[in-house]
Amino acid sequence: MVGHFVQEVKTSVRSLSRTPVFCVSAILTLALGCAATTAIFSILNATLLKPLPYVSPQQIVDISDCNPAQNIKGVGLSPGEYVDLKAATTAFSDMAYSTDQAYTLTGMGEPETLIGYQLSTNFLPLLGVKPLRGREFLPDQGQTEGNQVVLLSYGLWQRRFGGSESAIGKSITLEGVPYTIIGVMPRDFNHPSPTTDVWTPMKLGGDAADARNIRFLHVVGRLKLGATLAQADAQLSALSGRLQKSHPEINSGWQFSERPIREVYVGDIKTLLLVLQAAALFLLVIACANLANLLLARAIAQQRQFAIRMALGGGASAVFIKVAAEALVLSFAGAVLGVALAYWSLTILPTLVPSDIINLALPSLKNVPLNGWIMSGSVLVCTLISLLVGVFPVRRSLTPNCVREALGEGSRGSSRSVSRNPIRSGLIITEVALSLLLLICSGLMLRSMLRLQDRTLGFEPTNVLTMRIVVPMNQYANVGSVSKLLDQVLPKMAAIPGVKDVGATNIMPLSGLATRRPFRLESATARDQKQANFRVVTPDYFKTMRIRMVKGRGFDGRDRDGAPDTIIINETLARLFPPGDDPIGKRIIVADLGTPTSKEIVGVVGDVRDEGEASDPQLAIYRPFSQAYCPIISFALKTGSDPLSLTHPAEAAVWDADKDLPINAVSSMNQLVSESLALRNLAMTILTVFGIAGLLLAALGLYGLISYDVSQRSHEIGLRSALGAQKSHILWVVMRRALILVGMGEIVGVLVSLLATKSLAALLFGIRPTDIATFFSVCVLIAAVAASASLLPSLRALRVEPAQILHEE
Repeated sequence: MVGHFVQEVKTSVRSLSRTPVFCVSAILTLALGCAATTAIFSILNATLLKPLPYVSPQQIVDISDCNPAQNIKGVGLSPGEYVDLKAATTAFSDMAYSTDQAYTLTGMGEPETLIGYQLSTNFLPLLGVKPLRGREFLPDQGQTEGNQVVLLSYGLWQRRFGGSESAIGKSITLEGVPYTIIGVMPRDFNHPSPTTDVWTPMKLGGDAADARNIRFLHVVGRLKLGATLAQADAQLSALSGRLQKSHPEINSGWQFSERPIREVYVGDIKTLLLVLQAAALFLLVIACANLANLLLARAIAQQRQFAIRMALGGGASAVFIKVAAEALVLSFAGAVLGVALAYWSLTILPTLVPSDIINLALPSLKNVPLNGWIMSGSVLVCTLISLLVGVFPVRRSLTPNCVREALGEGSRGSSRSVSRNPIRSGLIITEVALSLLLLICSGLMLRSMLRLQDRTLGFEPTNVLTMRIVVPMNQYANVGSVSKLLDQVLPKMAAIPGVKDVGATNIMPLSGLATRRPFRLESATARDQKQANFRVVTPDYFKTMRIRMVKGRGFDGRDRDGAPDTIIINETLARLFPPGDDPIGKRIIVADLGTPTSKEIVGVVGDVRDEGEASDPQLAIYRPFSQAYCPIISFALKTGSDPLSLTHPAEAAVWDADKDLPINAVSSMNQLVSESLALRNLAMTILTVFGIAGLLLAALGLYGLISYDVSQRSHEIGLRSALGAQKSHILWVVMRRALILVGMGEIVGVLVSLLATKSLAALLFGIRPTDIATFFSVCVLIAAVAASASLLPSLRALRVEPAQILHEE
């Protein structure tokens, strides 16, 4: 049997090589479906399905603050809230906290800004993670003078110490202070993001534990055995209500929200990946349907050959082995090509997703492996599909009735339309319906992107160079020292040839960073406190970014250290004042870092969409660097040409003032704009590729169906022509069935799309998931492509010679 099967495989290769069009079509169809599914599922596995390196990660919950009325979510907890939370909830066995902290590494070559997190000493035990080398923090260990310790990320250990074991116990200088390296974390530990470099211990002091006016703690909790997320949610909701009553001036409108720890790492990309995986599966179904059509047509064409084999004494098993051998040859070739395409696409897809924006919840997709199990599964699925759709139609062909029919006189020609075969018709309807769904999804994303491009950001991103420094707080500890640094750097940057304007702020739009402060109007009560984006800027920042000055004045020499505190607000915040009430001269109570104080409004500027075109303007407060302390400085240089060409002289201007300041996040504003749209661009690109591929497969299937229909109905067409039928009538007879199938497929596709496109709502902007124009346009496109695919073989029907058909009769 093995020898016979091997011989049939060799025969199948020769047989398939004599029908190159069929062979190439089948292999490409399989490869396309296999590649799309394998690539997307590999990314899905690396981000959403891969087990987290924690003990029982399903029990770990991230807890944050949100304010639905102000459209604020994912904010940290205040220390006072954390203390209340730990004391009042019973669903958690333990809770831990952390907060972000940037460090400047010096004394080891080039200075570098390290992204760090301060952790409570029970944080790592709660997750169930131990260092790869060295030890973890000791219980109740906090940073005290002369006892600073640090854990390194695996990446920093490799980058700065070459992975040497001797790094443990060494000292590194962070913020001008020596820290002892006590351990290195595992390669796959990167809480809360892949950009984190170091972790240091943190302990809330007595006064800090009572603070409620600033929310900065990232809290995680571990559910008790048997406790559910619903139980935890009920307890958190009850505590939120009590805090709103006991501390209305701070907690009014605020409530706790919880989510599984995995959401912290994949929140921004989860919806996208699930949509793309569904699209890839739809494309695989289209490919399978098309392959089934091709193999079914081949089986029908080989009916007479099979019948002759049976009549000469060949068994049904021999026929099945022949068909199975052909199916295996096709599936093997298709799977190999599909895996190669998947491997290639996994080197392209990650480059479309920026994963280096600080604090943006995107997993690292730079190196997505082609999972062996996924690859094996894809090959197996392709093989099974090929065998099923190849062997299934042969079963019917080997029945006694079909054998007699194939050997009878009627086998010379038949007027029965093969397009009326219910299986083939159903496959065509399925292909058209799913192609329509994919194209509608890509059309919605395209229209959404066009709407976004027409929306203003509130600033001009063209020809703007940005870079960021984080000054050591021990060296630049007050407003005066930071202002002195800016007074040295900004004039040198302004003197660079090609630079038009220079400004600075703490948080650049679209950077992924955020700072907020609670505030209230002086005329409002404490219960009316709100949150606003808090920006510290230099006087020329608004001019550099081309942000409109709506009324009042900008910052100038009058806003110096020691002078009365002044602020500038945006238009959205200005609308909090009663209509007709000029905000200039009014006062707002807000804190820079410490106690909230009253500050005078001297200007109103236009709204800026800090999170991209799809975001709404948020309340914003601007303070001058000359009055408000901030260790983060982001420079903006407006240039007359390519801004990145001025990177080196701009960096030199900083290092001339302080050679130990690390410079990072060097980019053009246009790059940041592009990154802010990366998820939508990725979804639109892949869905469009899938949609076009599905449409081509459906058109190929329809073309094959009509072509075979014409070949089988040549006898009928010749008779019609001989009896005087017009060419237009013959054309309509041939195409009518195809157009009916397309129409039925579009009806099914529209109904499915009305339900399926709701999942795209989070990725769309300014357009409904049921947009009529998109649905109509796609239906017309598919009808046009289907008509074209049907027209070519239909025109061939007009070339049938009636005399030849009558002579055969």
